[in-house]
Amino acid sequence: MQVIANTIIRIEIFRILKVESDSAQHT
Repeated sequence: MQVIANTIIRIEIFRILKVESDSAQHT
């Protein structure tokens, strides 16, 4: 279960970073 939790956290972090980078490019 810990592995699944870590994977979800990584995906969430990756998504947040991607959204921030995308919004930064639009600016």
